[in-house]
Amino acid sequence: MATCMFRSQSPREHLRTRVALAFVAVALACMHIPMGAYGSETAKIKVAFMPYTLGRSTAISSVVTIGTTDGSLPSPLVKFNIRFPSSLTGLISNLGLAICSPTLLEIGPEYCPTNSLLGTGYVHAGLFVAGQTITEKAEVDVFMGPPRGEQIGVLVYTATNSPLQSQTIFQGELVSGTGDFGELLEAKVPLVETWPEGNDVVMTYMQLSIDPSTLRYHRHFRGTVVSYHPRGFELPQVCPAGGFPFNASLVFSDGTQISAADVIPCPKSYRRRRKNMTADMR
Repeated sequence: MATCMFRSQSPREHLRTRVALAFVAVALACMHIPMGAYGSETAKIKVAFMPYTLGRSTAISSVVTIGTTDGSLPSPLVKFNIRFPSSLTGLISNLGLAICSPTLLEIGPEYCPTNSLLGTGYVHAGLFVAGQTITEKAEVDVFMGPPRGEQIGVLVYTATNSPLQSQTIFQGELVSGTGDFGELLEAKVPLVETWPEGNDVVMTYMQLSIDPSTLRYHRHFRGTVVSYHPRGFELPQVCPAGGFPFNASLVFSDGTQISAADVIPCPKSYRRRRKNMTADMR
């Protein structure tokens, strides 16, 4: 089991939401990139709220694409961090009501409590073999992990069956944010060989979602176990000026460091209303 280490000084009462916001970044941080690149590394991140209504419950979807300017495979990723909007810090979430231990997850994700599942997704994994890249789709599950003191725990499980059978667990922790951004995720990325002296697996595309409508939780009610869809986390009533910014930094083994950013703009109706209010004040 590989481990990504993070530190956190945030209040424990905000645990569930920060983990839910953080799970996408932890999964992105725990990627393995093969050797043999010649082009400059590139990265794109796209984040979306679904649905997107201020003051209402929502899901978060994230897509990341990593490549090079000439289409070759990038060099191994060795460090990653991502910053979330400060306006999202401290939101209340009903996700991650239970904790899954790494020991249970090693047996299989089906052994984790259903209420510990935070999100799901998939990755496109590439492997450079005999002059060509073999691509395979791998499933991803993200669980609430055990905390480390005051720190927040997240477990990311990836599994692929072909052409290589592989299951990997990553454990991460979240850091309190400063400045214009909220929480910060930092990771030193471990490399995983496919076989001795072989290249590392590369994940060039990943889609992950915190979508409560696809999660099924369970609770005891009047002596029976009832299944239900948990609520998502609430967006603030007021959209910050400029929208909700996300910023990431990636460091590769060849010393290259690149940044990627995305901004979810304020809803059009909100921008029109604020523009009209500003005009009325003049």
